[in-house]
Amino acid sequence: MRGFPLRARLAGPVALLVPLLGAGLAALSVAAVWHFALALRVVAPFSDMFREYRRYADRDLLPYLIFPDNEHRPVLPRLVFIADHHLADSLGLITLPVSLLCLLAVPAVIFLAVRRGLGWKAALLAASALAAGLFWLGHHPNLIWPKQLHMHMALLLAVLAAWAGARERWGLAALAGLAASFSFGYGLVVFPMLVIGVLLARAGGGQLARPLGLVLGIGALTVLLYLATFQAGGGAGIQRGIGGPVGIGGILASLLDPLAVARYFLTLKTVPLDFLLGSLGLKLPSLVPMVLAAAGIVLFAAGTLEALLSRRPVPPEQRMALLLGWFCIGTALMTALARAGLDEPGQAASARYQQVSLLWWFALALWAALRWPVLRAGLAALALAAILAFPLSSRALMPGVAAEYLQLRLPVAAILSGVPEERTLAILRSNPRARAEGLAVVARRGWALHALPQAGWPGRRLDDLGLSRADDECVSASLDAVPAEGLADGWVLRGAIAGGGWLYWIVLADGAGVVRGLGVPLGLQGPDGVAWQGFVPGAALPDGLTVHALRRGLVRDRLLPPCR
Repeated sequence: MRGFPLRARLAGPVALLVPLLGAGLAALSVAAVWHFALALRVVAPFSDMFREYRRYADRDLLPYLIFPDNEHRPVLPRLVFIADHHLADSLGLITLPVSLLCLLAVPAVIFLAVRRGLGWKAALLAASALAAGLFWLGHHPNLIWPKQLHMHMALLLAVLAAWAGARERWGLAALAGLAASFSFGYGLVVFPMLVIGVLLARAGGGQLARPLGLVLGIGALTVLLYLATFQAGGGAGIQRGIGGPVGIGGILASLLDPLAVARYFLTLKTVPLDFLLGSLGLKLPSLVPMVLAAAGIVLFAAGTLEALLSRRPVPPEQRMALLLGWFCIGTALMTALARAGLDEPGQAASARYQQVSLLWWFALALWAALRWPVLRAGLAALALAAILAFPLSSRALMPGVAAEYLQLRLPVAAILSGVPEERTLAILRSNPRARAEGLAVVARRGWALHALPQAGWPGRRLDDLGLSRADDECVSASLDAVPAEGLADGWVLRGAIAGGGWLYWIVLADGAGVVRGLGVPLGLQGPDGVAWQGFVPGAALPDGLTVHALRRGLVRDRLLPPCR
């Protein structure tokens, strides 16, 4: 060993340590975001979920499962919603973990699919970078809204279809495509993706008709079933799904403006890069990400065409990367065609659209690493940079994201306190009729916000709540009260509160220690505390009103009394 260069001696340990370190950092990031998402999950009907509650209450099981949700057919996610309703009182304690598990399974499946072509260490590093990106708060609605399960389920099934297609298991791949299509609308893109997969698999010669017929046959069946379920919604359902704003009507409007479609498409691809850099205080000229995305798509298309025209077989790992990339391109094109002619340009930059775009950049890098091994060292460095950048970005975004979702607790506090102020309920983002119907369903069944422990607090003594008390700590709060808008009795209280840790509920008690109302902090603690808002029913404020706070803990929450 004498004279052996030090660099060569260190190469083996470093090559092992780097992917393990990257995987460890990614795992910590995923765990932190998972905990954050569960703590801030939406516990009241919100936005489109109002329709889900109303449909479930109004219909038998089968009509509910196949009822159209705009252009989507979320049959499989609705089975999880039903389990959450009946086993977890619709608190998202089943829906959200299943959603996050589906998301976490995506990099795990990709690791298994490419570990032979890349080697397990490089594959582990790549999968870790993708996991860090998929659990990045830049697309926080996907991580915190339980209804986003439909996207995650479809994404996982599409990745499984790509893996099965890369291994030429066409029946299994097509069935995964059918299941993806009945999870979320972009699952339909799996079938064009699999057609490309069949062509790639047969590029070096071999049978084409049978696998292509199988994929096209199951694809046609899926489309027919998709269209047939429009009948479940009657004429209105057909109009919404086929002629509505995100159906044929939207596509026809978009085709009249192809430049808008191209701009929308490229925006979908570039937003994650632009947003990630912006959250870290970096900024690229707006044209640069567009050029990078366009160049990446041209390179990807050229590589696919070369593989199709070559007489050499394409390795399964490369086929996997190509199929992932074309799935992401197809979903972006579907969204752009459906929405570009109708939406404001900023809609393409919505946080919930960033997930599949992240997967596109990953697929491009993965294919490049498999196609040109000389690039692997540079791409490994890029993966490490991503593993570091995504958690740093999430940390920077966390206060703003927490404030947004803590404010969604305001309607919960208002309803449970008996002060359903319309201005506050409007935060739940639905029209008044749908909101009233959805809230009536959860109130009647004791679900969602009505299943929270806090639902039983008003009218009870603080000492009877069974909460751990923090007698060595306290909170100081200011308080200003105004009459609730549009209600005969009720008060809205506002102020600032300061105390240790993560405060996530405000408890308002009278001089006798009886809980009179609830509130929420409107963000995470800053150096000067944080603003809060609460609600108390009645024609007059109770005497001796005091402000207490519930502090979030990893194991146990603690009630902090007011400072004397």
